[in-house]
Amino acid sequence: MRLFVAIDLSQELRERIRGVGKGLGPSFRKTDPDDVHLTLKFLGEVREEKLDKVKVALAAVRVPALKLESTKIGSFPHILWLGVKLNSELAQLQQEVQRAVRPFALNDPRSFKPHLTIARFDSLTPEDEAVLKELLKERLVERWKASGFTLYRSTLTPAGPRYEALARFP
Repeated sequence: MRLFVAIDLSQELRERIRGVGKGLGPSFRKTDPDDVHLTLKFLGEVREEKLDKVKVALAAVRVPALKLESTKIGSFPHILWLGVKLNSELAQLQQEVQRAVRPFALNDPRSFKPHLTIARFDSLTPEDEAVLKELLKERLVERWKASGFTLYRSTLTPAGPRYEALARFP
C-alpha cells in the first residue's frame, strides 16, 4: 500500500484554497481542497504486514502543537502550490516523523519544502499562463494550529489519487 504522513489544514485555509481554484482555467487539474494536506513524509509502497509497525513508530513521535502559516503561491514544474513557512517546530516534527519511518520509507534525498499542492498542469493556454503569472505575485497568508498528524493511504485512480486516513496521532 502507498503511504504518506501529513498535517491536515484548517477549514478556513481550505476555503481560501477553494477560492484560488475558482480562478483557474481548464489547463489546471485542481486539487480538491478537502484533499489538500501538508506532506511530512512520503513512505511509498509499504507491505500491509508492516502497517502496525509504522503506526507504533509514529505513535512514539512527540512534539507540541504547531502554529503554522501559509505564505505565497508558487510553482514547481507542473505544480501550483501554496508555501508554508518552515518554522523550528515544523522542522522538528518533520525530522521526527522521518526518523520514525526511516525503516519503512523510500530514501528521498530532497530537502523538505513545505507546500500545499493547489493544482497540477502540463501545458498552459495563453490565458492560463497569464493567470499563473498573476497568481505568482500573490501572498495568501493564513495561520492555523495543528494538534496532530495523520498516516494516509493513497490509492491512484484514473480520476486522481484517493486518500484514506489510517491513523491519527496527537
